[in-house]
Amino acid sequence: MPALLLGASPFATGQASFDYRAWDTGIGGKREYRLLENKGGLLTLEGKNGIFAKVSSTSLSAADKTYLRTIGLPASNTPCPAPELVFLRRGSFRSGDDLEGARSFIGRRRAITLPYDFWIGRFEVTQGEWEAVMEDNPSIFRGKNLPVETVNWYQAMDFCDRLTKMEREAGRLPDGFTYRLPTNVEWEYAAHGGKAAATGMGPSLVARQANFFGKFPFRTRLEKDESSNTGAPRPVGSYKGNDWGLADMHGNVWEWCLDIASSFDWASPRGSGGFSDTQYKGFEKTIRGGSWQVYGQLCRAGYFIVLDPFTISSGDLGFRIVLGPQDPNRIKFRKLPPNKPSRQLERLIGQWKERAGQEVKVFWQKNDL
Repeated sequence: MPALLLGASPFATGQASFDYRAWDTGIGGKREYRLLENKGGLLTLEGKNGIFAKVSSTSLSAADKTYLRTIGLPASNTPCPAPELVFLRRGSFRSGDDLEGARSFIGRRRAITLPYDFWIGRFEVTQGEWEAVMEDNPSIFRGKNLPVETVNWYQAMDFCDRLTKMEREAGRLPDGFTYRLPTNVEWEYAAHGGKAAATGMGPSLVARQANFFGKFPFRTRLEKDESSNTGAPRPVGSYKGNDWGLADMHGNVWEWCLDIASSFDWASPRGSGGFSDTQYKGFEKTIRGGSWQVYGQLCRAGYFIVLDPFTISSGDLGFRIVLGPQDPNRIKFRKLPPNKPSRQLERLIGQWKERAGQEVKVFWQKNDL
């Protein structure tokens, strides 16, 4: 694995580091960073809190671009469409869910060790970022800084593939790494943000913390706020992120994951004797995080829905990206304790397949395709 993203000092760039200053990336306000590297317009920055970020010089303010020129590292003339990324170090967390009644499907909480470092989008992919790569916009709710939505899994993967090709041709992509959707393990690890709680915000979730149907907060009756229901996605970064600086991991739009949730092994064959994202050979994918249309309970970090990858949900299904190992499916994760598959799980997956198939059929008929 490339040394760039591993070890205690993953950013040995060969360039001098600079003083901390406020950078304006165009989304979520200014943040204090110091510049570590400018690689063809893709900046590596370090925050005072120890969080590293990658930011496209294309998204910077005029003042930031002037600063780059004054220090002799001007922004590239080649546009860099990559979304802002946050660096996450390898680590352990407890996956699954402790909500009564959900354990048989989502799985009981267990320890997972993620054995590699990776980058993940600070925000959901915006419509402006989508248009820069795909040159179209499938979204129902339009706005440059709104999350792109109404996309299926294949469209999201197509975006990642095109972005990878563009960044590789520009010489900004580390060897062995690619832009892709997060695996279920990566997504939930990021969503918890280092907290041993049901959400990255703590044990509960209220409408001032995320964009969901605020009349029904999660695990609290103290802050029901029906007036906060936006009835639509909000610009990314409208709410404070978790402790790792990741915004909208709960609510706003559902987010596609790369794999089926067999990455937590509840669907792996008996006697498989291992743990990987590919043990369950199902066609389905998962979505996570909840959306502006659902109750707070469905926005918790451990919750997911199994969907046909062709599913297009109206106005509330998007994604965020990862810059990580090219083939995470070959990496063995460690878990404790083992979890056996169940007949109830197989029945629930069958129900989701049937429902997703009906949705796809209606979509094709409606559009006369």
